[in-house]
Amino acid sequence: MSKAQKSKRFKYALETLLKVRAIREKQAQERFQKAEILHQEEMKREEELKRFESEKYQELRDIMSGKTVLTDVQMVMMRKAHLDTIKEQVIQQEERTKAAEEKKEEMRLELIATVRNRKIIEKDKQKTRDEWRRARGVDACLSSSSETIFRSAKDAAAAGGGTGEANDIL
Repeated sequence: MSKAQKSKRFKYALETLLKVRAIREKQAQERFQKAEILHQEEMKREEELKRFESEKYQELRDIMSGKTVLTDVQMVMMRKAHLDTIKEQVIQQEERTKAAEEKKEEMRLELIATVRNRKIIEKDKQKTRDEWRRARGVDACLSSSSETIFRSAKDAAAAGGGTGEANDIL
């Protein structure tokens, strides 16, 4: 009968799963970073559009208040139509910004879940390693104490005063 040999090095059975989870965590981190960058870009575009809209409204107010020379009523109407178009663009940009923020939040939650999954496996690995070390420490103690008993029995048998138990053990 062959006995299962004890390994001198710790081998975790779920090491490949741990590696896969680490890879998935890294991918989730990258997706989150991309979503965060996209959200920042959308916010920047929204701010620029709002700034442009406020400048154009100020120009229209200046024309209406008489600070600038009114050239034509048709020109005022065109500016007003242009401002309506800009306002629609601002609303669309706000929607894109909101969608980017929701995507970023979704990626953040996914990242949290992948980190949690990896940490579960790491804790299991540490627990398994600790159990392996404890078992190995007990085996080492048993091994050294049984070796001491065996040697003392062998020495006694060699002296001639033994019952032959050492030979039975061999």
